[in-house]
Amino acid sequence: MSELSAKEFNFIDAYFSDHDLLGSHPIRLIMSFVRTTYSAFDVHPIIASLVEKNVFSLSPDGNSIKFTDYGVELLYSMTKAEEEWDEQKFIKVSNIERDQTFIRSGETFKANRIIREIFSIAKRNL
Repeated sequence: MSELSAKEFNFIDAYFSDHDLLGSHPIRLIMSFVRTTYSAFDVHPIIASLVEKNVFSLSPDGNSIKFTDYGVELLYSMTKAEEEWDEQKFIKVSNIERDQTFIRSGETFKANRIIREIFSIAKRNL
């Protein structure tokens, strides 16, 4: 499964948060909306990339786009992942599964974190 880049995701969120996902969307209307609301977007390369990734389908005349079923699924899965990430109070970046850990002098925070992990592992095993 292809992932959306941050720029592509932000583009879709910027335009489609105010517009329905269903139906055809004229590129010129998307461009005018995005330019007046979010001047940082260059629409054509983003749309071309999204068409290449099969998120959008380009009309035969090249003036409109529609979401593909794959594009809608990808958008919903990325939105859900973003919401789940936002709900987490913190993200655990390490767990000590090594036999030895080197703690330098003055690294009190690291030492305390490792000791807490050791005790939580021991508590679970008891």
